[in-house]
Amino acid sequence: MGFTLADRVGGRWPNRRVPFEVNREAFPDGSAARTAITNAINAWNATGVVTLSPRQGEVAFLLFGPQMAGLLTADPRTVALAGRCLFITGFAQVGFAASIVFGGALRGAGDTVAVMAINLASTIGLRLVAVLLVTLWLGYGLAAVWVVLSAELTVRGVLMYLRFAQGGWKHVKV
Repeated sequence: MGFTLADRVGGRWPNRRVPFEVNREAFPDGSAARTAITNAINAWNATGVVTLSPRQGEVAFLLFGPQMAGLLTADPRTVALAGRCLFITGFAQVGFAASIVFGGALRGAGDTVAVMAINLASTIGLRLVAVLLVTLWLGYGLAAVWVVLSAELTVRGVLMYLRFAQGGWKHVKV
């Protein structure tokens, strides 16, 4: 293989840990759906490259982005910009998590063409076009690029969820 997922994952999620939170109102403790989610997470953790674990204060980079960036550089302009970008990125986490979870579920069910189409459409059709628009045409900077990234990840997560909820994956022949 030309690359390994482990190399990329280690840089994105510290200690290969992806935080999650299951909505207790939608999936109450003891419900069949909650049990299925718990079983799926446990099965993933037993074989996956990354570990899914309950959230524990991941909001820190929203509140302390500049302080965290200050650990890496003393340049005040870089610290301010990195802090702003970390704050913006915080809003993409739910959509990003949804795209990972539902995209993985769809791929596991064999619905790989739909996942590929959603990824291509959102990455090229939305992210690339919007970044070119906000930077080259409107003249905005890095913070606008991160807003586009956050919006694209949210849209992708919604599209993956809608495909999953629509149930077309149940009829895919593997």
